[in-house]
Amino acid sequence: MKICKKLFGCFAIILVALLAQPVTASANENVMEPYEEKLNQINQELGTDLRFNAEDEVSISQMEQFYTSMSLEEFDVYIRNAIKNAQNYDKDLGTDIKNESGIEPLEETVEQRYIYDTVHYIYVKVNTNVEHGVRTYTAFHGAGDNNSQGSYPYYSLTSYVANFSENKKVLYCNFSCYRYIAPNICDTYATPILVNFKAGGGNVYPSA
Repeated sequence: MKICKKLFGCFAIILVALLAQPVTASANENVMEPYEEKLNQINQELGTDLRFNAEDEVSISQMEQFYTSMSLEEFDVYIRNAIKNAQNYDKDLGTDIKNESGIEPLEETVEQRYIYDTVHYIYVKVNTNVEHGVRTYTAFHGAGDNNSQGSYPYYSLTSYVANFSENKKVLYCNFSCYRYIAPNICDTYATPILVNFKAGGGNVYPSA
């Protein structure tokens, strides 16, 4: 009988201890939901199409920690300032070319860049050759971006279409990019950026 009482007493202590434990959030709880709702409100108010999207080499948990460290009021101010900064930054993405070339070898593999600000650029890697004093493209190896996180806004290349002109003097590129205006915040829809590179023409800059 004494053993039963002792066992009952132990169970009672364990039960009280369990009941005293704090209730933890469900593992499936979306801690970003209030921030997503706030971002949607800002989108509706300002006519923007922004969404959360973890950048390269950024984990979901890192993104969550960054934003949940802010109050909703701080987040609201932060995003509005980021939008204003991006709007002030936006410019006509033209295709004027500034020739940076000097004396070049007959055949070479080069990287040509579309430099749209002092930090960021999108690049293509190509082969060119000179015949009868005229430089033309001979091969296209791909495209990419320097994706410099920490400086916003910037364009993250997601896909592209590239074609040579018939005489192989021009490379026509249609870059599809997501614009990031703040850490892990980008436009919902991709932005097309059309750039024409010239064989031996060096890098390309936006129109003034």
